[in-house]
Amino acid sequence: MNLDEAPANIPTELYVKTDFKKNPHDRLEKYGNFTCRYKSEDGRVMYTKAEMVKYPLEKGNGAKANSVQCKTPKWDLKGKPYEKATLDIAVNGQDFKGNFDFTFT
Repeated sequence: MNLDEAPANIPTELYVKTDFKKNPHDRLEKYGNFTCRYKSEDGRVMYTKAEMVKYPLEKGNGAKANSVQCKTPKWDLKGKPYEKATLDIAVNGQDFKGNFDFTFT
């Protein structure tokens, strides 16, 4: 992951290196419902859409995706200086994996 913390009041792009080798890219792009889930220690949950990308960003023929791009949600810190959360990603919008440590500041 390119970042492990982000400002709570500004959506920030995160890139999570991902191995898509066992899955056909065309099917993932057509049928995938990439979703990011942020879950705080107190149980609060927020979701954002995600997509397959080549990172560092690159366009053109032959640019195969190697990462998932998530955007952070606007996160209410409720007066705290920061809040710890976990980030999980689902290809189908339901089966989340990852459990990456993340901090909203």
